[in-house]
Amino acid sequence: MTPETERAPDPFFAVIHDGEWNACIGRQGDHENYVDGYMEAALEIVAAVIDKRQWAKRDTLAMPILYNARHAVELTLKFAIDRLFAGGILTERAKRNHDIQAHWEVLKDAATGDSDLRKSIAALKPYVESLGAIDEDGQQLRYAETQEGEKSLADKSLVNLRHIRKGLIELSEILKALKYRAMGLEEEGRIGTSTPELSRKDLYRVASMLPQRSFWDSEVFVTSKEAVMREFELGSRRFSAALDVIQKHRELGGVIGIEFDLAYLTDEHAHLVVTEWSKVHTPRCGEEANEFDYWDRDWDKFREGQIVRRAAEETVAVALTPEEIADLETIFYLGRDGRFGFCEQYEDRLATRLKLTDHNKALHAVSDIMSKTNLLMELIRGLRKLGRNRLADELQSLRPDVFQS
Repeated sequence: MTPETERAPDPFFAVIHDGEWNACIGRQGDHENYVDGYMEAALEIVAAVIDKRQWAKRDTLAMPILYNARHAVELTLKFAIDRLFAGGILTERAKRNHDIQAHWEVLKDAATGDSDLRKSIAALKPYVESLGAIDEDGQQLRYAETQEGEKSLADKSLVNLRHIRKGLIELSEILKALKYRAMGLEEEGRIGTSTPELSRKDLYRVASMLPQRSFWDSEVFVTSKEAVMREFELGSRRFSAALDVIQKHRELGGVIGIEFDLAYLTDEHAHLVVTEWSKVHTPRCGEEANEFDYWDRDWDKFREGQIVRRAAEETVAVALTPEEIADLETIFYLGRDGRFGFCEQYEDRLATRLKLTDHNKALHAVSDIMSKTNLLMELIRGLRKLGRNRLADELQSLRPDVFQS
């Protein structure tokens, strides 16, 4: 080996300083890159062959296209099983083999208690059966001969790339839905709001199908009950169990009109916060919304704004107790965190903030929270998660401009 050969860069994994075409792999990679990547590769290859009319490559690329699709199915099934295991819904991780039929059956037979996941699993069935029927691990898509020396796919003679492309597009959407719902169930599994038949998301849909709690002795409730039991295939006992969970749950109970108390923040002080915040963050419309110039400021106007801001912060800091300030922050961040902010986390998050709260930190927290341009939007989202919809409606009415697109 010559010195030149010894110094030659790795032909594939050499570190190149190229911000445009460097790809993150290994310790900088992500599980989802594998799950998504093989499906994307199959779609890109079949599109290139058809769209560029590369007829000479039909025979050579048909198997790589189908193998990439099969591997995408395998990886997505394993990913879903592992996510459900992490969420405590399944008791075992995915087996480390290539049998997509067996992996699919694990999900099909699992008591996942989620209608969306069940729909994705059912929709995936013909694709698994088609690709799994070839052999258990896809060897015949990779090699021209089987391990027994026989011709691969001997019982087949043609595939149509346009037909494959259509199937891949449909398969891609099914795998995407399965992946994201499994991720959602992992998060929900840690929260613990469910029944054996209904996931947290299902329970929300059930609550949305019901009339307000005050109308449950009416014919409207009977009609809604029948629709829920039919859609989710529930008997009366399981339906009643779902109602018990919904009525005790802050967010779900809020959907049917039940109001829940906040730990510390009063309605009066919530109104005060929004009123003072509105003095700092006044409505902006038309050309005024785009008139701010960082390089040519109106310093007199800036100083006036600082005076208003400090006065608003002082008013809130004097009126609210440290506990109320911690509560206000907790509600804001529950709203801001979107699908990662669950009402079930409210008490624990609040307890953590209370441990860190003293007078000086409370003053700093007021300054921070009052500076948020999205305070009202996220505060209202947080309140709705916590079953305080009446208060949320009242605060929204104070600044309807914030919610106008």
